[in-house]
Amino acid sequence: MRKRSPVASIALHATLIAASFIAVFPIAWVALTSLKTGNGQWAHPGDFSHLNFGNYTRVLNDTDFVTWFRNSIVISVGTMALAVFIAATCGYAVSRMRFPGYRATMWLLLVVQMFPIAVLIVPLYNLMSKLHMVNSYSGLILVYCTTAVPYCAWMRSTG
Repeated sequence: MRKRSPVASIALHATLIAASFIAVFPIAWVALTSLKTGNGQWAHPGDFSHLNFGNYTRVLNDTDFVTWFRNSIVISVGTMALAVFIAATCGYAVSRMRFPGYRATMWLLLVVQMFPIAVLIVPLYNLMSKLHMVNSYSGLILVYCTTAVPYCAWMRSTG
């Protein structure tokens, strides 16, 4: 391995610092803006002299944020657990074993990924309605798995 010149090292580090700043800046800006009150955030966007946690107090006390957050956690963890289990078993079987329907399974995984979710909304709603799973955790988890499983299984089987 050859040694990097000092100029190249400085250029590399400057590029990495600039890229880090570009990546972190929007997140820091949103966090700081969330600590401003009312009209101040739009009238003086660069003024961060009057920061407080009033917005967070209002969200936690005056809304159902805790319920919304809990629902998001339940749905995401449920989708992750079910999708990883199904995709790992399917991907392993397709990558390691040759069985009747192997090619059809690979094509099915690929074709299902090609459908935009907007095309699937009405059929999925009709299916969930017939199964009496509308407005339930299990229904939403299954709907999310319809897009997660084919992608993850395909990635597992080809990787």
